[in-house]
Amino acid sequence: MVIRNKDIVYIEAENTDSVIHCLNRDILSRESISDLEKKVGEGFIKTHRSFIVNSRYITGIKRYQLAISQGIELPIPEKKYREIKEKVLRAVNQRQNEIYI
Repeated sequence: MVIRNKDIVYIEAENTDSVIHCLNRDILSRESISDLEKKVGEGFIKTHRSFIVNSRYITGIKRYQLAISQGIELPIPEKKYREIKEKVLRAVNQRQNEIYI
């Protein structure tokens, strides 16, 4: 199965498997979140050991939580908050300089 990166909103670890949350559906994958992290590459941020987020769908960040499209909020570990916030701000700034066709 082929899934375009731009269709993935976020990926969630579920035991040893992963759930790929896309714009229109959720897909269960037998691959670990670590393996999927290597495949999705640039534009995705691992915000938690259980979540990888497509930066294109980030709508905001607040203390220990990341807001993404569709009103979803995902946790950010307290110890990683500053690092994740910097990555999110860089990704959002870069996104503002891109043109989507």
